[in-house]
Amino acid sequence: MPSIDMPTIIIGSTIIACILLVSGFALSNMLDEDGFGPFGNTAVLMFGFFGILKALPEFGLRFYTLPSIIFVGFGGAFGLVMFMVIVKAALSRMFSEG
Repeated sequence: MPSIDMPTIIIGSTIIACILLVSGFALSNMLDEDGFGPFGNTAVLMFGFFGILKALPEFGLRFYTLPSIIFVGFGGAFGLVMFMVIVKAALSRMFSEG
């Protein structure tokens, strides 16, 4: 894998964070009370994006192109949000009063 200099990493992470922030606000509007709020959604998205990129090389998967990194990162981010929303909805229905 080619080495990447620090300014490229900072710029790339900032662009990804901005995209995930906009996605967090959009998810907040779509999910209403089933979501985690705009900044909570953004935090979950960032954890999913960078977490999957950190975890998969530990299992032996390597990424060599930028499109594959972006695709896998966004897949992990939205997969984690989907999982968290399903768990939150199930728990709210399981323990709701009424």
